[in-house]
Amino acid sequence: RLLIGAVVLPLHDPVLVAEQIAIADLMSGGRINVTFGAGYVASEFAMFGKSLADRAKLMDSGIETIIRALRGETFEADGRPVCVRPLPIQKPEEIILVGGGVKASARRAARFGLGFLPMVPDLVDVYLEECRKHGREPGLYFRPMLIPISIHLCEDTERGWAAIERHAIHVITEYAKWAEQEGDASNS
Repeated sequence: RLLIGAVVLPLHDPVLVAEQIAIADLMSGGRINVTFGAGYVASEFAMFGKSLADRAKLMDSGIETIIRALRGETFEADGRPVCVRPLPIQKPEEIILVGGGVKASARRAARFGLGFLPMVPDLVDVYLEECRKHGREPGLYFRPMLIPISIHLCEDTERGWAAIERHAIHVITEYAKWAEQEGDASNS
């Protein structure tokens, strides 16, 4: 299985994302998963000409468009025709996970019948309960801290850490700054 990194879906064209997923799934022989997150950094949304306040609406419409496109439907989205070909090997529900650190992400995953990649351990129970409410079997899901975010292989751990230390600290520091600036960024 190839677990592709998270895509902040509200910042991207869902039709293009659907086509990219279909091609990647075909190239991998049906072994990919893609996680969609709603995002939470206002400056990133501004950079893409989007509003953070619209993220829940963009996330829902983007997921709906991608699922329909990957199922092979021909339809219209935002006034343009959609017909994605070639189709992926896997069903969209086998490919897509919703990621997030708020209850809305767990509810969204269950509502769409998708897998879930929570950032907070308590959200697994919210996801499972929401799946029951919707009469759905849970999709692929992970318990936080059981999967590594990154893996770095090296023969000499001291040299390996020296090579990545400043980069790892930079990433952690930037995420901490964003979280402090944005707070919870609502429960979208």
